[in-house]
Amino acid sequence: MTLSEARLSFLSHAFLKAVTGEKLGRVRNERLFLAEAKRGLSEGFSLDGRLDQLARAHMPKRVVPGSRARAGRRLLDGPRDGG
Repeated sequence: MTLSEARLSFLSHAFLKAVTGEKLGRVRNERLFLAEAKRGLSEGFSLDGRLDQLARAHMPKRVVPGSRARAGRRLLDGPRDGG
């Protein structure tokens, strides 16, 4: 999943407001803070997308993405290794 520039900007400004408003830290350079926040958000969301692709690639074809049927059955049956 990727975010638009507008959403990245909005979230970055929200982080800045939270950090300064709640006195969680001191920001010396707002422009640098916003740029780093955008970079971190972009990396985080691109990692999320890559993990999703890997999970879907290893998922059996009969399992519908987003379904919980397989996981739920495992919870009811108990652990497979007997532990």
